[in-house]
Parts: sequence; structure tokens; C-alpha cells
Amino acid sequence: MLFSEIDDRVHKLAQYLFCEKSDTKACFTVISTHHAASFYHGPHKHWDPKSTGNHTMTICNQAGQEFQTKIVACNPEVDFVIVSSDVPFVTVAPRLCLPNKSERYILLGYPKPNTGYEALEGIITSVLLDDEGRLRGSRGSQRGYNGGPMFNYKGELLGINVADKSSQQCIGLSNRSTLEKPFSEINDAFPSLSVMVPSCILASSSF
Repeated sequence: MLFSEIDDRVHKLAQYLFCEKSDTKACFTVISTHHAASFYHGPHKHWDPKSTGNHTMTICNQAGQEFQTKIVACNPEVDFVIVSSDVPFVTVAPRLCLPNKSERYILLGYPKPNTGYEALEGIITSVLLDDEGRLRGSRGSQRGYNGGPMFNYKGELLGINVADKSSQQCIGLSNRSTLEKPFSEINDAFPSLSVMVPSCILASSSF
């Protein structure tokens, strides 16, 4: 795929990247015409999952259009929140898709709050769910990408980035003598792994 084609693809996908109207500019990902998702920790951790309907917030699209939303779901364990809007965020919702191992993805976010969005490329390193029902990818540990969408190169939404973990902590095998060298190489290549909440889990919590 040519760089120009990738740039065009990223530009089209950016319609699904929203941000919170605040100094932190936290990422929100559109998962349906009327729903968007983000991470739960940090500035969102004060939201009570038992009284979600009492919380509201304003999020913005790339053009700066503001949407008044209410929080409809919070999951502290898996680390995501979902908001809804009476006014549709987009006319066409993103297509949701299950990730495949070694699949390439594009992650969007705001690593520099005072500038526009940026994109990273990564690969799905595992399709085995952890105890919280999340997956791992190779890129996404930089500040400003939490809550951002992770798309495959078909433009399908795989999930959202919510955190990062040490690759040694995730792989957990680098101290075994027979596997020390290959797993040390993996840890060197990907010292931090992206933690992804799959789009199917987000969808089941909002629809």
C-alpha cells in the first residue's frame, strides 16, 4: 500500500476519533452512530458505574463540533466507559471486527494535545484474552493514545487502546533458560504492549 493511500485511509478513519472538551483532550472512539467509548481510569475514574445516567460530558469531532453526551456504561475492571448522544456522531457507523493474531492495525490519538491527531502502526501480538477480557498489540504506550481507535487496514474497528503493559509482564517467559534469548528479543522489540478492549465487548455493553 502506498503512503498516499495510507494517508487517505487514516484521514477517513479520523472521523471516528473524538476528544473530550477539556485540557486533557482524552480520546473517544465512535462505535455506533450514537455511542462512543473511552478509558475508565484517570480523569474518568470518579464516575460511578451504578449511577451512570447522572454523568454528562461534551466531546468534539475533528471539525470541532460539540456533542452533549451522557454516560451509559462504566466498567472499571475492563477499563472503559461508553457515552451516548441524542444527535448522531456520524452518518455511517464503523464496521466492528474481531482482531486476528499478527494483524496490522492503525491506532489514532492525541499525543500532543495542542495539535491534531497522529497515527501509529502496530500488530496484534496475541488474541488470547487476559483476565479482564482484553488483548495485546505492539504499539500504543505513548501518552495521548488511551481511548483511541484501533483499525485494521480494511478500515474495520478492532477495539480501543486503554493502557500499556511491560512485555515481560505479559509474555512472562523471558526468565526460562531455554527460551531466554528469543523472548528477550521480543521484549527488546516491544518493551511495552498496548492493552486493547475489543470492539465486540464495547458493543455488547452499549447496544
